[in-house]
Amino acid sequence: MSAWACLCILLSLAFGVASVANYFCIDRQEVDRRVDAQALTVVLATGSLAAFILAIFFALAGAAQGLA
Repeated sequence: MSAWACLCILLSLAFGVASVANYFCIDRQEVDRRVDAQALTVVLATGSLAAFILAIFFALAGAAQGLA
């Protein structure tokens, strides 16, 4: 697996953990801050998904390059 794929997997894990941690802290926020916390959770989850898709892309690109 290429270094870029490994980096994207680590980013995906980091964004995922941050998203879950932020999700569990939403109930402790004030009403005004809950919307911001929910939006941040969505952004972190989207970043995690994007990094995971990039990891798959880089892994497949590395495998295709190895076959050529």
